[in-house]
Amino acid sequence: MVNVFDGPIPGANYTSDTRNYPWHRPPEYTTIDEAIDYISDTLTDEKTAFAILDMMEIGLDIVTITNLLIMKGVSKGKWALDLGLLLAGPVSHILVIMAKGYGVKYEMGLDDNRVSPGKAYFKEVSKENRPTKEEVADVKAEVQSNKMGFMAMANAQSPVEEGIE
Repeated sequence: MVNVFDGPIPGANYTSDTRNYPWHRPPEYTTIDEAIDYISDTLTDEKTAFAILDMMEIGLDIVTITNLLIMKGVSKGKWALDLGLLLAGPVSHILVIMAKGYGVKYEMGLDDNRVSPGKAYFKEVSKENRPTKEEVADVKAEVQSNKMGFMAMANAQSPVEEGIE
């Protein structure tokens, strides 16, 4: 069972020492050129390159892998999040070049082939879920017969009491 009182005390982050987190310190790379050099060296490392190519072979798209690499760099304090956004384009291009170089089929992850539902779809769905006049009248009669407010004491006929037995 989850205890709702186990959470952090409001304002505790203002008094605690947060320098032990890498993303709370200044980033290691502050220019895009330095960050691209670092990440291209990392991606062309043999072990890392084959791990990424394996990810592509099992179906992960370029966008997902790029997000993973960028957020990993942010969490390790390599670059700030805004620099990570600027790195997304070059990183995805490096990944595409790697996939083409090794002959691995890849998907970019940008293709949205879903068909948007139209006006007719929403009209039909709203007809299916709309209650009939008789159902509305039955519910209204049931609510009026209970004559219980939100803060009223529950009587023996209430649905809450029936489930407790």
